[in-house]
Amino acid sequence: MGNENKINEIVQRSKELFLPDELKPDEQQHVYSLNEEFARSRKNRSFFFVVKVLLFLVLIAGITYLLSIGIERFRGEAQVEFTEFEDLRLRDLFDNAGRYQTELGNAREELNDLRIRMQDDILNVKNASSRDREAVLARHLPQNETDAKIAKILEREEARIKEVKAEYQRKIVSREAKIRELNGKIEELNKDMKVNVQKAESIMGNYQQLHTIKMERQKAAYEREITELKEYHRRYVESLVLKYNPVFKSTKIQEILGTGGDGAVIPFLAPYNEMLEKERAFTRSDFDRLRKNFENYTILMERMLQIPYENSVPPTLGKLNFLTRKLADSYEKLWVRLVSVIDRKNGIIQNYRHAFEYYGSLHPENGFIIDPRRKDAVRVQLAKIHAVKTGDTGLVFRDDDEYIGKIEFTVSETDITAKVVELAESKKLQPFDKILISYKKEQP
Repeated sequence: MGNENKINEIVQRSKELFLPDELKPDEQQHVYSLNEEFARSRKNRSFFFVVKVLLFLVLIAGITYLLSIGIERFRGEAQVEFTEFEDLRLRDLFDNAGRYQTELGNAREELNDLRIRMQDDILNVKNASSRDREAVLARHLPQNETDAKIAKILEREEARIKEVKAEYQRKIVSREAKIRELNGKIEELNKDMKVNVQKAESIMGNYQQLHTIKMERQKAAYEREITELKEYHRRYVESLVLKYNPVFKSTKIQEILGTGGDGAVIPFLAPYNEMLEKERAFTRSDFDRLRKNFENYTILMERMLQIPYENSVPPTLGKLNFLTRKLADSYEKLWVRLVSVIDRKNGIIQNYRHAFEYYGSLHPENGFIIDPRRKDAVRVQLAKIHAVKTGDTGLVFRDDDEYIGKIEFTVSETDITAKVVELAESKKLQPFDKILISYKKEQP
């Protein structure tokens, strides 16, 4: 025990020497107690803090309750509307109607597009044919060759138009069948919706809005279609105008149209001359018919000139009228002058005929050779007392006993000629050779 006390003493001294003052063993150490701290904090607790916490919890609970009630009511109303909607099958009807309307609009647009494209292709074919036809006409080929080429162009045009129509017709028929099918479905849906429309008044507003949107869209589609049709009509009219009112680009035609001339020129129309009948050149009935034809031409041309043609047609008609009247005037003057010339030459011929007849009276023969230069049409002069027919023959002599040859007569309405049948050796016909007529015997 004595040693233990010494040890304790030594330890105590060591602590005093080596440990700092704050750790000296004689100082009482403070020990932290959790229970004591809780007791102290309990004494410092505020009553108002507790009240605030409780009020906050009550507020949260109230808000939660109100939200739950609102959600339940919303769910209940939505459930009722949804149930009614399901009972009426309107949702499916509206969905199907919307889908069918969309498909119907697309099908109609495709159909209109097909028709417009088909007409455009047909117009292109017609325009190409018009250009080909004008190119052929500008070449000024012979009429039969021009007609043949134009006929081939028209044949190609008709065949190509048939091909275009056939190509588009299959697609058009398919689209029309689709449109009929969709219209049938929409009609059935409309019937179902009409049966339930009174029960669905609360939701018809949305459908009406949808329907209005569809109608506006359909209206826009129709307006676009009308615009396209107007554009097509404009192009079609231009094509028709160009087809029936072409623009002549031929240099030769332009030169003709560029020459001066008044289409209102009045031709000189002479009265009928009896010389035409006497010479058996033109009868009075033929002459009257010619006058009537010219009168008919004048009436028709005056009517054609009143039509409001365009492009090269009006100047061409005017030039045709001028040229035709000018030709009529020139031909009238021509035949009048020719009749005058014929009358004068007939007088000269009568003078020669009178001389030949006088010569024949001095030398009583059947006739004489006048002009033997054409062996197939020898001009002869026969005495008036001798009448021959076609086929009668005559012997030709010179100096009463010199045989020259044999001729055969040809009688026409205005003249008598002969052709050489035979000639004596080293002989030939000469003017004033004598003719001895050998009449052809009539068959019993």
